[in-house]
Amino acid sequence: MEILAGREMAIVTESESLVHTGRLPEDDGDELVRTVQLLIASGATALEVENLTRHTRHCRPVQFPLALLVLLPGDRLRVRAVSAAEAGHETVSDHIELLHPSGPALGGGDPGSFLAGAG
Repeated sequence: MEILAGREMAIVTESESLVHTGRLPEDDGDELVRTVQLLIASGATALEVENLTRHTRHCRPVQFPLALLVLLPGDRLRVRAVSAAEAGHETVSDHIELLHPSGPALGGGDPGSFLAGAG
């Protein structure tokens, strides 16, 4: 109900795709990536994205009420909507944590049962 009142973020869609990232020499560099589309809380001017796996934090401006995030295998992200304030940023919504479990692409490029087991 909070999302309808414009006070929270919500996941709109999620999917997983086998994509050539070039990060891995095996399997020709294909990895199963997770994409998440978020409906952003009203009043937000930016998304603060903290990668808990790589210990990085970025603040990206938003221009639309939807944002697309891509997670590589093993990524764990904490995302919150923020607005500009005199002392930096002010939180507009609770955070959402997103996880993409580690795992190799199966069957020479066919994600197969890895997708069914992902959550």
